[in-house]
Amino acid sequence: TMEKYLASFAAYVRKGSSTFNKNLIKSIVSYMSSKNPQERFYNMYMMVKMIELKNDKFIDKIGETKEFLDKLLNESQIDHKQDFGNKGKTIFSKTPSQEEEIVGVNYMNMVMEIIPYLATNFPSTDSPRKVFTLLK
Repeated sequence: TMEKYLASFAAYVRKGSSTFNKNLIKSIVSYMSSKNPQERFYNMYMMVKMIELKNDKFIDKIGETKEFLDKLLNESQIDHKQDFGNKGKTIFSKTPSQEEEIVGVNYMNMVMEIIPYLATNFPSTDSPRKVFTLLK
């Protein structure tokens, strides 16, 4: 189940392996371009759950990973004129199914919440975390 996978990843994140953290973030970045709505959603969900662990080494690695931050900013601009509840409805298709609309909106809600969450919970003027405050 998803919870078992999350628990396994959380155990590695808590250990603070720089290589594991880097590879996990890199993997999530690659799935942020997936055309499969579920893959994209669950990978962003995993990122949110790993951020919520508040592991310093993982958070620092996020701040160092320009690819993730760039992708996150690009994703946050999708449907930028739409209100919060409609952002992402057409992220997976111009004529989405109801399921794609729901997954798209939930995906975008996570994307839109990550930046302020990082800036609020990990404020810093020191590298690599200073980027979170700048993004806010």
